[in-house]
Amino acid sequence: PKDLPRALERVVISGDIKMEERDTLENHITEIMDLPEAREWFSPANRVFTEWPIITDDGVLRPDRVVQSENAITVIDFKTGEKSKHHQGQVINYKNALRKMGHKNVHGYLFYLEYKETQKV
Repeated sequence: PKDLPRALERVVISGDIKMEERDTLENHITEIMDLPEAREWFSPANRVFTEWPIITDDGVLRPDRVVQSENAITVIDFKTGEKSKHHQGQVINYKNALRKMGHKNVHGYLFYLEYKETQKV
């Protein structure tokens, strides 16, 4: 959360968003980070890996966010558009890969951005 203003400045400077979109985007992101189920995903107490590659026998997986807390690993995939069973399959693959790496307590979530809806997988 404390990095949000600086991150938004970078995307404005890079031209990825227009200055007039900045405040709306900041409000939207803040609302997401303040959701009870998502607070832990953005806690500075955790170690976070964004789009970090997981190498498997079948190729490379890139979950949107992997959060390592003191007692668990949580994988989150952020989605736009309609819900799909395919999305659940992606998170299941991420969870299985993390378990194969030796992690015991692995959780998975889908987060649909437009709906601000979390789905446990």
